[in-house]
Amino acid sequence: MSPTDWRGCKVVEVVPNKVGGVHVIRGTRVAADQVVEKHDAGETVEDIAYNFDLKPDDIRAVLAFTRMQTQTKKTEIDWSDCPIVETNPRKVSGAAILKGTRVQADSIVENYIGGSPVEEISENFGIPETTIRELLTFAAFQQSQR
Repeated sequence: MSPTDWRGCKVVEVVPNKVGGVHVIRGTRVAADQVVEKHDAGETVEDIAYNFDLKPDDIRAVLAFTRMQTQTKKTEIDWSDCPIVETNPRKVSGAAILKGTRVQADSIVENYIGGSPVEEISENFGIPETTIRELLTFAAFQQSQR
């Protein structure tokens, strides 16, 4: 796997005098690449969060960011089996949207990948945090099946 270009991931920073200039999870000394490696080796988000004293949302953002970097398009998620997403040619040009809204599912994912916390996305889009977490879980599962 090629090295990740962490520019644009809001939960990752480089501090020259911290861990030798390695990209770390913001506010910690935990290398972002180490989080990805642990997850790829089979550790759950919750285990990584516990073992490294990290926020699960930060871990999910790092994992989603790396997944999105490997894709040719912004998102290639098949939303057809997601119970909280619908498509209707008369709404938002047929884009996959959260049921009962005009909010595009891809917009939620892209904001999260860009480093926006779930709470901020919820506030900005007027969508409950639980719905956003359900959508992100579905998207992460879809990406892991590729």
